[in-house]
Amino acid sequence: MNPYLLLAVFWVLYCAFHSLTAALWFKRWAASWMGRFYRAYRVLYNAIAVWMAVALIRFQFSIDPTWLFPPTLFTQLSGGVLMLNGVGIVVVALRNYSAEFFGVKKLLGQEPEPSLVQTGLLSRVRHPLYLGTLLVIWGGVVLDPRLSHLLVDIILTLYVFIGIVLEERKLILQFGDTYRQYRQRVPMLLPRIGSEN
Repeated sequence: MNPYLLLAVFWVLYCAFHSLTAALWFKRWAASWMGRFYRAYRVLYNAIAVWMAVALIRFQFSIDPTWLFPPTLFTQLSGGVLMLNGVGIVVVALRNYSAEFFGVKKLLGQEPEPSLVQTGLLSRVRHPLYLGTLLVIWGGVVLDPRLSHLLVDIILTLYVFIGIVLEERKLILQFGDTYRQYRQRVPMLLPRIGSEN
């Protein structure tokens, strides 16, 4: 099989698995099936997602490169700057989510009350993790301009926008008008320049 087609299929399956296991109905089913062990669900979800992503990235790099354009010092520096900014945004954004995002509190038996965080980066954009991810992946294709990277970036970018739609539906169900007002006030991915929220 063509390695690019196989790579695309694997990433699409990864995205589908990720959405399925994040869906509320699936989590309710998992809670009934896992019983008291459900408190480890988020930690397992994250561990499996990371393991699968690493395996896919290794496969992606194993494909003989077809170059989109010859890399230059300028493209490598530009790509590196985009990636570093993306990583910085992800790191800062994760500080807002703390141990709840990784499932550590639930694993330890703590049930934090769900709250809609609207401070830090979340006061500037609704989805800083997605913004950071997009900067990392697109910076990566500028830094290392392989066809395989472009293919994966297109798939992941589409998935990010699908993920935003699905996530915002869940947040409206969870927080109602509070989230609707937040969504009207704060942009999705690109902060407004020179405006205060």
